[in-house]
Amino acid sequence: MLCLTMDDSQKMQQILDILPETALREFANELLSGTRYRGRYNQMFDQYEEEISKSKLFVFDNPELQRRYREFDLVVSALDFMRANHFFPTKEGVFELYPSTEGVEDVELKKLRIDKHAEVVELANLLSQKYNALLVQSRKSPAVLTPEHITKMEITAMPEIQMRKMNDDGAIIKGRARVYPPKFPDTDWPKITIRFISEQDVFITAGAKSAQSNYEALGFADGKRDKPNAAWGFLLGLAKNNGETAQLKKPIEDTVKQQKKKLSDRLKSIFNNGTDPFFDPSETQTYRIKINLIPPAAPEQPDMLGVRDYLSESTEE
Repeated sequence: MLCLTMDDSQKMQQILDILPETALREFANELLSGTRYRGRYNQMFDQYEEEISKSKLFVFDNPELQRRYREFDLVVSALDFMRANHFFPTKEGVFELYPSTEGVEDVELKKLRIDKHAEVVELANLLSQKYNALLVQSRKSPAVLTPEHITKMEITAMPEIQMRKMNDDGAIIKGRARVYPPKFPDTDWPKITIRFISEQDVFITAGAKSAQSNYEALGFADGKRDKPNAAWGFLLGLAKNNGETAQLKKPIEDTVKQQKKKLSDRLKSIFNNGTDPFFDPSETQTYRIKINLIPPAAPEQPDMLGVRDYLSESTEE
């Protein structure tokens, strides 16, 4: 393994000074929680871009560190494009993405806005992942970071805690912690869109509210195996099949009935809607859900910004 030179160490220190770990993760979390962020982060990224334009400040001698830095910088550039072209300031000093889809009648415009929200969520996730990969690589040399920065990174590496049960008030109990899944106001089922970012993560739009979440936070985890439960698999299967099952057998199998019931009960709790989220199976001969479901993109399909494709090409070089 190649060690990092002192020049590499100094460059990493400068990146940490411009893009502190705590601030960068807060920025990513704000995007994930509502595709909006506080304006103070613009200055941080503007300073980073200014340093890049002045010189080849962040060209590393260590090839693996250079590869990981290029991947991180590409995500920053993609987010810079989004910040400049798709985020708008509010009176409160907050920058927001497109307005919500509430009241939008044009189907294509509504889909465009949902897709753009999902892109920002994906980029925010990538930002955290690539930044963490850069930090991990830099820590392989004891001379790279100061003890202060090393301590910060170790604190963020929290152990994964297994979900145990769902409390009566909707909180998910994880050890001594109580995690509350996202809650939405009473929303009509057709006004809800669940887009699968992956087979475990989703971006939800319900009326005027949007949120990024996953199967655990939404209460779809199998506590014994620490994996998605059958109800989540049922939802994912619906998304991959245009929102409905294959034609149901007569009589309907008990296992299918139970999966549909568990999914319905959970959706009713999340979206504060006591009605059945499915159409009457006697009319459709299938279980067809009223919610708009968008399946995860197929592996061979590039994302709209081309981020994954570019990262793949950069890795192969």
